[in-house]
Amino acid sequence: MNPALTGQDRGYKMNFNYRNQLPLIDGNFVTRMFGIQKKINSINSGIGAYLVSDAEGHNTINTATAGLLFSKSFNLSEKVSLSIGVN
Repeated sequence: MNPALTGQDRGYKMNFNYRNQLPLIDGNFVTRMFGIQKKINSINSGIGAYLVSDAEGHNTINTATAGLLFSKSFNLSEKVSLSIGVN
């Protein structure tokens, strides 16, 4: 998830990702990700959170990551805006 794009859509947005890299090779890499974000109209911003789980090899190396996202949008003109995000 790109932090600068957090909350760009109306309402809530949820992401689910699954990747099984090199499934035909023994000891492959599996990544799972879940994220949720929401636009906050009153302050022209967005907030979000995500969870990532990686399993490498024969589940010998497992990592889990969680994070928060925040973005702030600035209208530069009627058709142009700038969005800055932090993770």
